[in-house]
Amino acid sequence: PDLDLGDDIEICDLVGATLSINVPGADVLWSTGETTPSINVSEPGEISVMATSSEGCVAEDAIDVISRECSRFGLYIPNVFSRSAQEGNERFIVTPSTSARIDFYEMNVYDRWGNLVFTSNDLEITWDGTINGFQTNGFNPGVYMYAIKVTYSDDFDTNRTDFFRGDITFLD
Repeated sequence: PDLDLGDDIEICDLVGATLSINVPGADVLWSTGETTPSINVSEPGEISVMATSSEGCVAEDAIDVISRECSRFGLYIPNVFSRSAQEGNERFIVTPSTSARIDFYEMNVYDRWGNLVFTSNDLEITWDGTINGFQTNGFNPGVYMYAIKVTYSDDFDTNRTDFFRGDITFLD
């Protein structure tokens, strides 16, 4: 029988992974002692499998399972920024706290009357305090509300959508 476990894998130390082979009619023996076509792996180390066909042909494969710390998605959202800041705080910048895969991102910023003053679908496009991209009679310091929608995949969730709401103080 043909047998290929693929490349070595990394597992999150709290989640683990499932290893599977497709060898219909063969007897299966994993290094863990299990005899099913699929096993759950939650510990690092080498995992091997042997499949024996009804004709007595034997195929073997092994992979290394490497453990790493789990990663849960989060956002760092500041509560104040200033155009006159000197240490990189002169824009409203939202930063993911992990390396999760982001599939969708939308940020809207509203003034105190609920008027949309900024929108972005890209984490790299950040708000500088202008109103709809225009500087009107200088900047308008004050408290603004934000609404962020993000869809992501991390070690615990796939295609999860979360909403973040709050306020940001803009100092001139």
